[in-house]
Amino acid sequence: MEIGFFQVSHHGIPLADILQAFSMTEAFFDLPDEVKRQYPLAGNAGWESKAQVRPSTRTPDQKESYQITRPLMAGRWPSDRE
Repeated sequence: MEIGFFQVSHHGIPLADILQAFSMTEAFFDLPDEVKRQYPLAGNAGWESKAQVRPSTRTPDQKESYQITRPLMAGRWPSDRE
């Protein structure tokens, strides 16, 4: 198996935008599971819990994730009050 990594530099995205994205990500994953469950993965966008079982391995996933796929994000992100 070959594994690789890469890093993009000089991309032009302002550091403030990057930090805001990390902050929003942290805020989402800090929400209670009952709130995150309102935004399930569908159409390659939404939340996946740690408890899901991967079809390829038939074992529970060890991480939670949130996939963002534009333009399919309408109604797939909590409001500020949540």
